[in-house]
Amino acid sequence: MQHLRCSRQASPRCCSPLELGALERQLDGRHVPSQFGRLLQKLPLEPELGLLIWNGLRLGELESCEILAGIVQRGLPFLSDSAFSPADVRELVNLRHACCPDSDLLAGLRAFRAWRAFLKRQSGVGRITSL
Repeated sequence: MQHLRCSRQASPRCCSPLELGALERQLDGRHVPSQFGRLLQKLPLEPELGLLIWNGLRLGELESCEILAGIVQRGLPFLSDSAFSPADVRELVNLRHACCPDSDLLAGLRAFRAWRAFLKRQSGVGRITSL
């Protein structure tokens, strides 16, 4: 089950495959991948982010959870957007903190949505799908 292990050292956020529900214990004591574990094996994500995507799918919040997983894995996309000056980026980061001071991820989700709306208004194009 090498590919179901956390890729980093244990952290407060890192759970074992058993804690995530990715492995099931058989009667003979062996561990085999659960349905969720088989899905995790196919996703190019760390197990915790796979759990986030899985829960988004189950709860009908897939788009929000995909955005959150992207933010965790790659950071906020507008921080490297060449359309923004360094002053604009600082202002966006300050707005992110003002929008949701208790959670960086929720603030990041709101900031991403504001950034996407900004790009949509500027380009007149429909939904922007890539981070």
